[in-house]
Amino acid sequence: MNDNWILEVIDENMRKDTQCTACSASVVPAEHDGALWLECMTLTKPLSGLRRLTAWVHTRQLLISARDMATAA
Repeated sequence: MNDNWILEVIDENMRKDTQCTACSASVVPAEHDGALWLECMTLTKPLSGLRRLTAWVHTRQLLISARDMATAA
């Protein structure tokens, strides 16, 4: 693996999925608990009430696991 493999994974997946399948908002890379995800932009905002109940329908795809991220560091 070269030094840019994380960027290549993000770039490759951003080309495939650019919008959330539930709400058509943009998808963005996000880090949670050491793992890298590609997720709906609306999930980056605080969730409350109805938004919390419907969050599971928004696009959220694991790009790089926490274990793989740790070995890259």
